[in-house]
Amino acid sequence: MNRNKKTRGYKPDKLQILFWLLLFVPQAGFGTEPSPPETPEAINFLEALLSANFIVQITFIILLILSVMSWAIVLQKRTLFKNQEKENKSYDDIFLKTHSFEEIYTHARSNEASSFSQIFLSGYNEMQKIFKVRNSNDSKKKNSSLFGLDNVERALRKGTDNEIAFLENGLTFLATVGSSSPFIGLFGTVFGIMDAFSKIAVMGSASLSVVAPGIAEALIATGLGLFVAIPASIFYNTFVNRIKKFELEFNSFSADFLNIARRNFFREE
Repeated sequence: MNRNKKTRGYKPDKLQILFWLLLFVPQAGFGTEPSPPETPEAINFLEALLSANFIVQITFIILLILSVMSWAIVLQKRTLFKNQEKENKSYDDIFLKTHSFEEIYTHARSNEASSFSQIFLSGYNEMQKIFKVRNSNDSKKKNSSLFGLDNVERALRKGTDNEIAFLENGLTFLATVGSSSPFIGLFGTVFGIMDAFSKIAVMGSASLSVVAPGIAEALIATGLGLFVAIPASIFYNTFVNRIKKFELEFNSFSADFLNIARRNFFREE
């Protein structure tokens, strides 16, 4: 005999009850979209600098000053080396084409920007001293060691050393900035992190929102230190290599000077 649902009453099973509950009765976490997480604001460099502690701010200022001075030296050296290459090439052409030392001397006096002209003046002035002693009546001085190329060679070497020292002026500062700036930035970072941990201790919370700003402020000091050090190191090495090239050119010019002087003025020795 068929069971009559109307007389006995309809009782749904457990699976049907669960289905209707899930469909119509929202539970915690069901049927509702989670609220989107708050987007953290990007850390602004200027805001981080203003909110940093006093030691970090002093570090920023020091690194900024070092950076400005480094770039000033870099621009000055680039201009100087470019002018030196141009003036030296021009004077070297005059030196090789002119047969009179007096005429070359005149060009050297009018072109003091060239290192070649300064080296020439060092050797030429020494030769003038030797000739002055030679033409004197002092026989002892005539037989002295002044009458040779040794003095001229020493004068040329001294002139070369002076010009190299002139070209190297300021490179020590670049080397110092390149080697010390990362440590200066690290110094600021250490104090920044110490300040961040102090704030954590005061607030009693180590959440990311508490830790991140202080750590970011501290790491900016290290980043700025690297930003200052990397260009200084690159340009220092570049300038050192260019000065080595200049030194080779100076030595070659001095050798040409000595050869001409030996052929024309010291043949009897």
